[in-house]
Amino acid sequence: MADEFLDGLVVQERRLDLGDLIAEPELYVRTPSAKLDGEDGSVVAYRDKNEVLAELESEIQDGEAVALEASHKESVGEWVSAIADYLQSTKADSVSIRELSKATKLSPVKVWIAGLLGFRLRQTKDFYSLDGVKICLNNYR
Repeated sequence: MADEFLDGLVVQERRLDLGDLIAEPELYVRTPSAKLDGEDGSVVAYRDKNEVLAELESEIQDGEAVALEASHKESVGEWVSAIADYLQSTKADSVSIRELSKATKLSPVKVWIAGLLGFRLRQTKDFYSLDGVKICLNNYR
């Protein structure tokens, strides 16, 4: 009897149609843009293969000249001398790149380059850590 009494008061299911509340999206139709200078509107131009290769070759040569000029401006010898002086003054057998960078006021990249060109390197920890590779004044032990 209690179930029949509550049937009129309790809603077990309700359906709601929200279709009328949702607006249809606006459709945008793309219009073709005005034609460019070319007769067919294309910005692509045909060029001779030799002409393109000559242009690329000149750009490559310009890049090589810039690289050579930059390498001659760098004073790697001074970096190596600064590191050697520091290693001799501390009487250390090997020093980390981080410590050398702080002591010589050279960037870690410059210390790396000088280490590769003028000293032996020894890996003591992770290779990618500034403390993981040490620059040695003497040969390996």
